[in-house]
Order: sequence, then C-alpha cells, then structure tokens
Amino acid sequence: MNERLLVIDDSDESVVWEAMEREISSQLSISNHATTVRLEHVHLNPNDYFTEGDYTDVITKIKTVVTTYAQEYWDIILIDMNLYGAEAKDNDLVELPLSIAEVIREKNKSAVIIFYSGTAEDFINRVGKNEKNLRRLFAVNIPYIISRNNRKLLILRILQDRPIALLADRLLTENEMLYASNAIPEFNGISFGELAKSVRLQSDLGKRLTKLIVELGVASILDLSV
Repeated sequence: MNERLLVIDDSDESVVWEAMEREISSQLSISNHATTVRLEHVHLNPNDYFTEGDYTDVITKIKTVVTTYAQEYWDIILIDMNLYGAEAKDNDLVELPLSIAEVIREKNKSAVIIFYSGTAEDFINRVGKNEKNLRRLFAVNIPYIISRNNRKLLILRILQDRPIALLADRLLTENEMLYASNAIPEFNGISFGELAKSVRLQSDLGKRLTKLIVELGVASILDLSV
C-alpha cells in the first residue's frame, strides 16, 4: 500500500511534488531495508471551485468536495494556509483553511494534518486576532504549522514514526478484505475495512479498538521481556 498524501493548495507544484515523492520514497525504502516504498499525492485545488458569487458559497462547495476525500485513508493531509483564489476579506483568508480542516476532522481523525505556507507567520497573526478562530485551530488538532520549504523533512519524519491511530488505520486498511475472528466478540465478523473506518472516525468502537491495539502491543513487549 502506497504512502498517501492529500495536498490542498491553490498552486500547481506538480514538478516540486514529483521530486519530493522520489526523494522521500527513496529515503523510506532505505529505512525499510530495501523494501520498495512508494509515495503518492493527490492535489485538490480550491481554485477549481471558485466562481462568481458569494464567498460563502465557494467555501460550501469546497467543503462538500473535501468531505468526500476525507473519508479515505490518508497518511498526511497538507493544507496551504493562503488559499486566496478570490478577493476575500482578512477573516475569509482564515476561514477557508480552517473550515477545510474542520470538515476533515469530522470524517478523519487519524490522518496527520499539516498547515503550511510561504508566509506562515501571516496566517498565525490573522488567527490570533480572533479568539474564536484560535479555539477552532486548537480544536482540529493540527500539530504542525510550517514553512512551505520544510514540508519534505516533516513528511519523512511522520511516515517513519506514525501516531498510534494512524498506524492502526493503516494496518487495518492494508488488510481490509479480512474479517475479525470471534476471539473478541465485540469485533467478530466485522471486516478490517470497516474497523479501519471506525478508527478513522474515532467512533466509540474505533476508540475501543485503538485502545485494544495499544494494550496488545504493550502486552507483547512485556511477554518478550519475560
């Protein structure tokens, strides 16, 4: 299964991403002791949805498209913080990336979200002017707000050391055609694909499964130490 990145950016950086894909794939293959690792990215350009009319309508259109994408498995979702695309007020420049991040988190709580920009400080300053937007930023759990130039190293670092929920989502998705046995009645007969979706949503079932995976992992380590 390829490493999957969703890139939401109003700039076409296909040449840059192709180079990054090659470099990161090469580094990951080395880290995995010659196992071939392939990185792929999907580019979603908000400019494709900008039309004449109210800016609120534009955000609604983009959020609908993002909702569909967000339900898939992604290792990392990268969002450009300066999604201009149209003449917009200062608050609108904050609203679009924040709204996109909120929609993603409704459907996908396992993927790592990265906010990036050539002028990251400008976005942070805009958000800081509004306490509500600042709370929204924290609520969507975005651990990284970085410069555009720092993407490659951060992507590589995350893929080499995935968070637990993302790792669980990936392992289940890779084996989505399998079904859970009756060893744990609660999960009996559920496909790994459906279990992966529950982890992605962090539903009650997904939370219990993530917790169980951690507990089983710790138990295995303890067994090895005996």
